Amino acid sequence: MRIVFVTAAALLALTSAAFAQANAIIDPEKLPEAVALDQKYQNALKRLPDPEGANDPWRTVRSVEQTDSKNKQASGKKTKAN
Repeated sequence: MRIVFVTAAALLALTSAAFAQANAIIDPEKLPEAVALDQKYQNALKRLPDPEGANDPWRTVRSVEQTDSKNKQASGKKTKAN
């Protein structure tokens, strides 16, 4: 009987978080506010500047040959060193 109780408690503990996340009910009265907020968020994202490359703090330390060789290896054929 103890095994059944422990198993049931474990299942309840594991599924309760997923159940809580699945219950995203939007109130119909607040729907226009949610749409307006989402639109403001999308407009704010459009105003962000485009990134000018990857954020790589070591880019000035590496030589060009090292970076190019890593890109070639990652893009396709593997060598014996990999």
